[in-house]
Amino acid sequence: MSQLHRLGIWYTNVGVFVETSNILLKKQKDRLTERRYGDIGKSWQENR
Repeated sequence: MSQLHRLGIWYTNVGVFVETSNILLKKQKDRLTERRYGDIGKSWQENR
């Protein structure tokens, strides 16, 4: 039982970790695309 309990805790921790890293990765990706599109928009406005 204690081994099963430990396994359950481990799975929970891994799940939380995966969720957190997914959220962080998405935020980072959004920031990168935002910056890239911001640069494109700026240069486009300057060239116009």
